[in-house]
Amino acid sequence: MSQQQINKYLKNNDPEITFLKNEQERIKLEYQNIEDVSESNKVLELFDEFIEVNNKLANKYEYDSFVDYSYVETYDRDYNYKDTLDLINYYKTYLIPIFNSFSEKVSKVSVLTDNDSYDYYHGIVNNKFFDNYYSNKVVNDYMNSLTNENEDLSFKSEFAKLFEEGNYFLAEKSPMTAYATRIPSFRTPILFFSGDYQDAFTVVHEFGHYMNDKYNSGYYTQSYDLLETHSQGNEMLFLSYLKNNIPELAANLMINENVYSKLATSLVAMSVN
Repeated sequence: MSQQQINKYLKNNDPEITFLKNEQERIKLEYQNIEDVSESNKVLELFDEFIEVNNKLANKYEYDSFVDYSYVETYDRDYNYKDTLDLINYYKTYLIPIFNSFSEKVSKVSVLTDNDSYDYYHGIVNNKFFDNYYSNKVVNDYMNSLTNENEDLSFKSEFAKLFEEGNYFLAEKSPMTAYATRIPSFRTPILFFSGDYQDAFTVVHEFGHYMNDKYNSGYYTQSYDLLETHSQGNEMLFLSYLKNNIPELAANLMINENVYSKLATSLVAMSVN
């Protein structure tokens, strides 16, 4: 063990640092339990408190700011803060115009002029995979369509096995989230879906994590960026499948909304950054 690792271990076990990290979790939990964040003054109080706790934690680790602390200690990314500034400039120049053009194309459900388009769109986007015919059918058909030269790897059989063996949890009242995890002694990935995160795209996304965990022994040493490549890559493959396998109007609207959503997410992340 290097001196740097020893110092980090000692820091992580410092009682004051443990207290500050527990305070972070307490504030997050309080925020999640607010029923209507748009009408609660508590949000601002918690935000101020969160900033104060975060800055204290950064100072304990001898960083000038929480941003500096986060990029080194918690983000587990393949880039640093300076890289993000370069990306922001790229985004401003090239992607803002694309974002603006897509903003005009989304949320036009009125273009779904036939019943099939309407049923497919709402089944896949606004209903739960677990109890909607269209959502369930399209996702299963997509998994069945995937092929691989490696006969030991089958999306179709793994997807069926996931549900046959019950390696997933549904929670109607938990905070809005979905994720892949693993119970070490169980030796297989587990998927979790809260009530608002059970649509087709979320299932496809999390199954990307599931397959990565199942077939890559180094799953838990991968960077966050590489982990998301499998899940978001699976979403992109699913979109491509939809383009040729469901009514064209529904597919085009989903593609426009998906691209817009990813651009919007990037814009918000850069603004916060």
